[in-house]
Amino acid sequence: MDGDWAQYRNELYACFTRDFLTDPWAMLLGKRVVPAMYPRLDDFHGCFWHLIQEGSSEETRIPEPGRYECIEWPRAIIECFAGAGSGEVVAWHDQSRGDSRLVLTLSDFSYAVILAAGRAVWPLLAAYPVERDRRRLKLENEYEAAKIAGAALQ
Repeated sequence: MDGDWAQYRNELYACFTRDFLTDPWAMLLGKRVVPAMYPRLDDFHGCFWHLIQEGSSEETRIPEPGRYECIEWPRAIIECFAGAGSGEVVAWHDQSRGDSRLVLTLSDFSYAVILAAGRAVWPLLAAYPVERDRRRLKLENEYEAAKIAGAALQ
């Protein structure tokens, strides 16, 4: 990065644009994956910030270098699951937050992609590396519970 944040951010945004704002669209289970409509910030799509920042609210989100390095992972994980179904990516429906979401993770639960369940599209909400063991275990337990409940996808 050599200290030029604006240039690096623009390179990250070019990856985001290529993967989620231009055709060919990422497809999953017969629906197009689109960025969720978060408020734009500094002329960048709001969903972009959710891929490179962390935090519980828009006001407290901060840049996270681990997320920068994985900017191309969400599309790759979506395509991996949508394609061969090789077991490298697992997915399940999650309604624990009161809305319906689709969670895709690498099979070791080290990276997660979160999509909202839309009628015509899958809005991409967030994607992030899972760095805490406790969070990985939580995702693994959610997946196991989803398998039992029939909410896991193959």
